[in-house]
Amino acid sequence: MLLNSGADGVYDAAKAQLNSICSYLKWENKGVITISGMVEKGSMLKSEKLKQVQDFAASL
Repeated sequence: MLLNSGADGVYDAAKAQLNSICSYLKWENKGVITISGMVEKGSMLKSEKLKQVQDFAASL
């Protein structure tokens, strides 16, 4: 799951929901990447985590 937002620390509820869904459906959770600081168009292109997201996508 990829989560991005303007603020850090707002992901707990979404991660808990994903874990519950995976547990209930017996799905393998492949991971969660959180990226804060996405406050303007193009922020992702400047993010230090962009390479992590690309590598994660390629591994799926």
